[in-house]
Amino acid sequence: MEGHCPNYQPNFPLLLLVLLLTFLLSTLIFWLFEKKHWLTKRNLLLGAIVLFLVAFLVYFLYPKIFGTTTVTYLRKSNEKASSSAKTDPIANWKTYNVVEYVTTQNPQNYRFSIKYPPDWQSKAFLYFMSPDYHAPLNSQDSTYNGADIQIVVSEAYKDNSSTLMEYFNSSFKDARSSGPPPNHITPININIDALGKVEGIQYDQKVAIAPPNSTTHENPTTFENSVRLEAFSLGKLFIYKDIRYEFILTSKDESISYVPILDRMISTFKFTN
Repeated sequence: MEGHCPNYQPNFPLLLLVLLLTFLLSTLIFWLFEKKHWLTKRNLLLGAIVLFLVAFLVYFLYPKIFGTTTVTYLRKSNEKASSSAKTDPIANWKTYNVVEYVTTQNPQNYRFSIKYPPDWQSKAFLYFMSPDYHAPLNSQDSTYNGADIQIVVSEAYKDNSSTLMEYFNSSFKDARSSGPPPNHITPININIDALGKVEGIQYDQKVAIAPPNSTTHENPTTFENSVRLEAFSLGKLFIYKDIRYEFILTSKDESISYVPILDRMISTFKFTN
């Protein structure tokens, strides 16, 4: 909206200018009245009224006549800045500086930061939970809601792989890997503000949610008095300077509502000193 700001602030330079002009004008009027022998109470009262009106018009109407462009420009600038803050989806996100929490033997691999939504929680290292997150608390608990995002950092054993896709596929044949390969392995470009477009991999898979105090994690059917729970995981990863950065979103189903949050978190990835 254009116009004057509701919280009006006095313009002291303009006020001084008005007082100076009023003084000069009053001196001129007094000199004319004295020269013409017009110095009567009635004329002095009229002169004072005229001076007051002139001062009022100069002080209050001058900004409206000559200051409209400036006021409008400042108002539009403020509105633009306010609008930018409102449309920025991560303006109020919290920053997770990883190096402050790292306790591994290779802290040099964790010199980066990432942002996450203000209503999400981080109660474990590189592990973020949605506000509605709830995982089974015991073998009788079958409640599983919300989503979590985990970041896994590891050294990339490229060997002789020429492409990222070949490396990823061959990594599951390595003795150091565990579990079967995931589904729908797809090469993608990952948008990271600090790095630009980075070559990456996307995959998905179903995973079993094992309640605590289960008999064995390898055979979920042996859970005593518990229900087998399954979740859906979507993973995105990239390699930078022989370090593999993997972002894993796990939720109860294949709901896409959390995927934009995952992508925005990845976009805020930034290396630190």
